[in-house]
Amino acid sequence: RSQGRTITHSAVPITAADREAWIGRESAPEVVYNASGARRELPRQPVDPRTVDFPTSLPPFEDRHALPGPNGQVWIRLSANADAATHDYIAVDRTGEVVLRLRVPAGRRLASISERFFYVYDTDADEMVTITRIPRG
Repeated sequence: RSQGRTITHSAVPITAADREAWIGRESAPEVVYNASGARRELPRQPVDPRTVDFPTSLPPFEDRHALPGPNGQVWIRLSANADAATHDYIAVDRTGEVVLRLRVPAGRRLASISERFFYVYDTDADEMVTITRIPRG
């Protein structure tokens, strides 16, 4: 069930870079960790791009990227092309209104939101995570 106003959205057409990125993710080994934290890669079957029927556009928002915020807000990461320079988040209040927007550089993700700060993280090639605290302005 949905309540509130409809959030308008402009369709984001799927590009060759999006298709290549998806095929790369789906073909890459699955990384798992055991109880002691040891990393293991499980091989996957490579994806044959000729067997995939891609839609014409991305979904309006990315799954698994909704975060709770202060005052009952929900922060949602909007879909962007694989080669986009930035990614946008919107904050939706309890009535369904978009009340705030945040743009972060590509490769970074919103980890948490407080009354005073945004916490954004990125992961480097060595899987080191860097968390940046950004004052809410």
